[in-house]
Amino acid sequence: GVSSFIAAASALKIEYTIPEVTQTIVITRYPGKTPVPEDIKEFMKQKPTIIFFLSASFVEKIVKDLIDSSFPPDFPCAVCYKVSWKDQKIIYGKLSDIASKVREEGISSQALFIISKAFEVKGKRSFVYSKSYSDIVMKRRKS
Repeated sequence: GVSSFIAAASALKIEYTIPEVTQTIVITRYPGKTPVPEDIKEFMKQKPTIIFFLSASFVEKIVKDLIDSSFPPDFPCAVCYKVSWKDQKIIYGKLSDIASKVREEGISSQALFIISKAFEVKGKRSFVYSKSYSDIVMKRRKS
């Protein structure tokens, strides 16, 4: 099947990696009853695209950690509930307001929390989709 984080990119109509904007994706979950061996705060320092699985009930804590790690309160994000299902919900926001929006919608499970500069970029695409890139690839194949 298709992973929900890939389905979310389609539903959000974004690319997770965009040249000169964001090239790193961190896919993780927030530590709850089961600890996470990696230090999530270390990932946050570079401001990559971060996708949190199983984290709808931790949105407030994640936002606090992100802001404490120097993400600005107006950093763009989205929560994707039951992405690719008939009853999917997508909530866009900024770090400053996403927690209240998620609570208003009553979302507490089955959601991805996505934080990315990709939400701010309109029209800029990965080099892979540019004509010049495909020309380079074709030239290499002919050699």
